[in-house]
Amino acid sequence: ERKGIRLFSLSRMKNAAPTEEHFSLAKDYDYRVSSGDSHFGVFAGQQKTRFLVEFYDESIAWVRERLWAEDQKITETGDSALMEFTSTQFDKVLEWVLSRGCTARPLEPAGLVKAWRGHIRELAKMAGRRAPKR
Repeated sequence: ERKGIRLFSLSRMKNAAPTEEHFSLAKDYDYRVSSGDSHFGVFAGQQKTRFLVEFYDESIAWVRERLWAEDQKITETGDSALMEFTSTQFDKVLEWVLSRGCTARPLEPAGLVKAWRGHIRELAKMAGRRAPKR
């Protein structure tokens, strides 16, 4: 219908029903091409970006546990691990780093560092607020 690739989240679908219609993916279809060879979710952008993130404490083991990007390189220093990789999934990488709290810190690119700091500032403001009454 739209003459292009569409990605859908099964958990967001409502009123799905089977039909007699069938489709086949092209033999050369590879999702990783649109995701920049990274594995952060279904959201993909157009621009491939190089990322550098430093991990601490329990996040060192967590980041080692799986393949996050085809070109990832993890370098362990004394008390941290640096992970370098490329991805087209900027927003998902930001969400991923934020999910690690104080055990992950982005170093590059500058846009990621800026976005991360903005989220931290907003969290700090929220932390200073009174909890809402329930």
